[in-house]
Amino acid sequence: MAGDSELPAFVQRGLPVPGHEAMGPLIGEFDCRFLGYIAGGTAEEPLVSQLQTRRDLIAHGHHLRDETFGGD
Repeated sequence: MAGDSELPAFVQRGLPVPGHEAMGPLIGEFDCRFLGYIAGGTAEEPLVSQLQTRRDLIAHGHHLRDETFGGD
């Protein structure tokens, strides 16, 4: 942003930085599978749930929201 150095320090700290771009590959909708074992592996077969997750950026691109839903 042009003129960033003229902004107060508290405003500059709130601007996106290059590190925020690293969250880009995490954005979208994905199918997931959850495997759970009861009591440290005592179950012969794991509990399996099919899940979906939806991720997007919120708060002007500062935070990643992850909503996971589905399952049994």
